[in-house]
Amino acid sequence: GIGTAAVGLAVSKIFRETPIRKLTALVHDANTASCRLLERLGFRREGLLREHFLINGEPANEVFFGLLRREWDASAPDR
Repeated sequence: GIGTAAVGLAVSKIFRETPIRKLTALVHDANTASCRLLERLGFRREGLLREHFLINGEPANEVFFGLLRREWDASAPDR
């Protein structure tokens, strides 16, 4: 709950105070908690970056997430 609230506040502030129209996030594909957090906030999975980085010398995948300002605004008009 705290992580979702904190990220939600950051997203809200960014969209409220800047002209940015899209936020992106990269998450290790095995980090299911972070993937769920982003999805709860309205981020959409846009792709998988295969073997995008190394962990202890081993290739690891990242999930690419995106959130458009118009999607954020539409999800809660009172933000």
